[in-house]
Amino acid sequence: MQAKAINHIQSMISRRSVTGYQFRQGIDSFFHQAAAALSVRHPRLIWTDSICTAAVNPKGVVKIANVRDDAIITQAMMVKYVGFIIHELLHSKYTNFNVNSTNDFIARLHNAVEDAWIEHTGIKSNLLGNISDTLSTLIDEMVTEALAEQIDWSDPCQLPFSLAVYLRQHASRKVPVPVDLKLVFDEAFKRTLKCTSSADTLKVALYVFDALPKQNPQNNNQTDQDDKQADGQGDAAQADGQSQQADDQDEQADGQGNAAQTDQNIPASPDQGEGEGNGTGNPADAPTAPPVKPYDSMRHGQNARQVEPSLKPVAGVAGIGTYNLSARLESDQCHTGGSPVNKVGLPVPAKLRYEVKRLFDDSDTSNYAPNHKSGSVNARALKTIPMGNVSLFKRREEIEGIDSAVVIVLDVSQSMFDYTHSPDRCLISAAVHTCNALLETLSRAQVSTAVLTFGDEASILKHFATPYKRTLPLLETVRQGGGTNDYFALRYAHTMLLSRREQRKICFVITDGDGHRSAVKQQADAGRNLGITTIGVGIFNDITKTYGQGITINQLTDLGTATFKQIKLAA
Repeated sequence: MQAKAINHIQSMISRRSVTGYQFRQGIDSFFHQAAAALSVRHPRLIWTDSICTAAVNPKGVVKIANVRDDAIITQAMMVKYVGFIIHELLHSKYTNFNVNSTNDFIARLHNAVEDAWIEHTGIKSNLLGNISDTLSTLIDEMVTEALAEQIDWSDPCQLPFSLAVYLRQHASRKVPVPVDLKLVFDEAFKRTLKCTSSADTLKVALYVFDALPKQNPQNNNQTDQDDKQADGQGDAAQADGQSQQADDQDEQADGQGNAAQTDQNIPASPDQGEGEGNGTGNPADAPTAPPVKPYDSMRHGQNARQVEPSLKPVAGVAGIGTYNLSARLESDQCHTGGSPVNKVGLPVPAKLRYEVKRLFDDSDTSNYAPNHKSGSVNARALKTIPMGNVSLFKRREEIEGIDSAVVIVLDVSQSMFDYTHSPDRCLISAAVHTCNALLETLSRAQVSTAVLTFGDEASILKHFATPYKRTLPLLETVRQGGGTNDYFALRYAHTMLLSRREQRKICFVITDGDGHRSAVKQQADAGRNLGITTIGVGIFNDITKTYGQGITINQLTDLGTATFKQIKLAA
């Protein structure tokens, strides 16, 4: 199982690029297999645009930056995401989230040490086949991005990132380290190798914090304290603190010397390997920085580099809205039940049946082509024999039709159950009748169909394999589903269609249009780029601006006059 989780998406990573939809499928599958290989229980992955990196909480829920269905994902980005998944799963396996510090700067130092420790432990245990290469690529990419920026590496705010890189033995690239902190970082590295828990990594972070020259940076609110000191407040306490800190630094200097002399089997720095051939460089080759600034304040002009692996999605990659199947997809037919309230037995208008059949009919078309020298006798050509015509036969030419798959998305949100209008203007009644008419017509045209209902959550009312007549009684008992989560419903419908083998993929959305319009429009555009046609069927509302194309139903009789001639289907 060790190498299997990585190898599962190796074919995807070896490609130059994939679409966002293919990429998400591969990462979803890899996430659960990697979690099993790492013995992480109850794993859960959420794609979200609320972050531009990856994160995990104490419950093991991993959040990762979302991507659009039609986004073009490069090979480099695929490798990054694989690294994100492994890193966050290692946190789930090893990190004790109850161990932390209330001091912001110490917390960032602790995060740096913790990240290095969990990665070292995962690599040492060989939990996944090529975990070392994957994590090395991830940290080296972080360093490459950082070195390309104009960063003052002597700035105190950059220390957590410098420490995070320095402590990773598998990092082949390094960032500059202030010259008077080199011995501190070396000692922190040796202590990190001995860590067995998050409590141990916090001790290493506290050691680094205490070893910093002069007064340690407390937090970004230091300005208020500086102002008080300028007014003469807290001078005695500051003097006492500096005196105590000087004593602590003398003791730490002795400890560093003893450790260097006694721990002969422990690498002196992350640039030195534990055995022959394991070294990644010489400490003398690591870049150095000018002498460190006094650590008397966190006031500076730079933003701190993130310690955790981070990603800034390129334009057009990130999606809109959280896409979380387990949180937003309810059990099948959850929006049905109770007494029948919506009649679906009304006859389907002949015009609608004819137009939909013309639009979707997948049966072969044929005609006879005349003027052939063999085939069936063309009686109409017999009279041309005296003129020397020998092409008296005709042949049947067949044109193979395009097979289609359709998902009908039915809005059952609260706004659809507005009974203040007259009975013939009840939104849900018109919507259910429209859904029934489409189901019957499409089934007669031998089109594969599925039905998805949505309110706050989405639910499958009819699977592709279910005969449509079994769905009709369910439509009569459709009940209110709460809010209007149309974005998720449309995206899940597209997911259902993208997994189908049919050449043509169509999505009908029957709704009053009261939802997340901008997100829906972007998802409809993304589907179009992937070969999915999304058609809005507006109930008492024109929704073509959101869906791009569609029809409007203002009353039940409109189904008899509605025209699909303006609809352009893909494929």
